[in-house]
Order: sequence, then structure tokens, then C-alpha cells
Amino acid sequence: MIGADIMSGVRLPKHKKLSIGKKISIYNKPKLVYIPLISSNDQNITVLVKKDDYVFKGSIIGRRKGNFKMPIHSSVSGKVIDFEEHTYLNGEKVKCVVIENDFKEKMEIRRTPNAVINKYSKEEFIDILLNRGIVGLGGAVFPTYAKYDVKGKINTLIVNAVECEPYITADFMLFKEKTEEILEVIDAILEINNIDEAIIATKKSNTTLNKLLTNFLGTT
Repeated sequence: MIGADIMSGVRLPKHKKLSIGKKISIYNKPKLVYIPLISSNDQNITVLVKKDDYVFKGSIIGRRKGNFKMPIHSSVSGKVIDFEEHTYLNGEKVKCVVIENDFKEKMEIRRTPNAVINKYSKEEFIDILLNRGIVGLGGAVFPTYAKYDVKGKINTLIVNAVECEPYITADFMLFKEKTEEILEVIDAILEINNIDEAIIATKKSNTTLNKLLTNFLGTT
């Protein structure tokens, strides 16, 4: 038998300092926007717009037909000028809605938001998550509303801010710049869903974030 070393994995340098020295940047949108008609690799989409339609920022332009009927939104306001196929993240050709951006950022008002966010009922909360298309960012694009739309009691809310991947610091920067807003939303989610506690998961090595949260919460 020939012996061999067993490699359990590859440890990559993190290089996270490359993206934490500046504030979060706002991306300037282009003249033409291509919205892929795909949801969690499912291209079985009901298209809700046609050529020459005007859409608002946030308008639902398509909806998945499967078990989770997640909506697809327009990210800009403007006119639908075409439907084209383009290469998607998975390497496949995907039908896209082509929108000519009018740069007016016009919103279609569908709901008057509550001034106090913890005043939403659980049904309203779940409806917002569904129709705003809120999904997980772990790759599976799992619908967030389904995690709350359960019969049994939810005892603990876990907020994942561990962020192990090299280079990535999005969670850290959001917590750094929007600490009060994030903690306010966590409190509202607990109250709306009658959840007993929240755990914010971070890495022990992220001393800056841990110190920031300790200053706000008074605990570790």
C-alpha cells in the first residue's frame, strides 16, 4: 500500500481588510437593465409584462410557478423595450426582460408602511417577505417567508453575521453603518413572531464587530 497525505481542505487568505476601509458605495444604474426571468434556477416563470409596458421600481414583472411563487421585481423605473436571452450566473442562457431606465426611480405605492415596524401582524409580515421577494443569499435562494410561516412556535432567531468566505465583508459593513436599524428590525421580528430570543452569530476573530455590538447591547 502506498501511503499518501490526506488533504482535508484548502485554507485561503482572507484579505478582508481590502473592503472595510471605505463606506458602502452606491452603484449608478445603467441605461439598459436586464432582469433574468429565473428564480432559484427555476425558469418556469409567469411573465407579467409585455413590450412597451411602463414599470415602476419594485414592480413585479414575473412570478415563479412552482411551490414557492416568488416574485421577480424591476430594479428601476422605465419602459420594457424587449425580451432577450443572456448568460446567467449558472452559465445557462436565460430569458431576460430588457428595461430602458428613465433614471426617475419612480415607485408604485402598494402599501403605506407602518410608522412603527413592530405594529405589523404576523400575517402582514409574512406577506411583505413573500411579495418583496426576500430570499436567502446562501446560494439556494430559499424564500425567507417560509421560515416564519410555520405552525409551531419559533423559540430562537439566529442572525448569521459569521461571514467566513475570503474577501467578503458585506455583513460587517452593514452592521458597522446600520447598527441601530438592524437591531431595531431584530427587535421587531421577535415581537411580531413572538420569538423568545435572538442570537447574533459572529466570528470571535472579528473583534471590531463584537466590540461594536457589545457597546450597543451591553453584553457579548
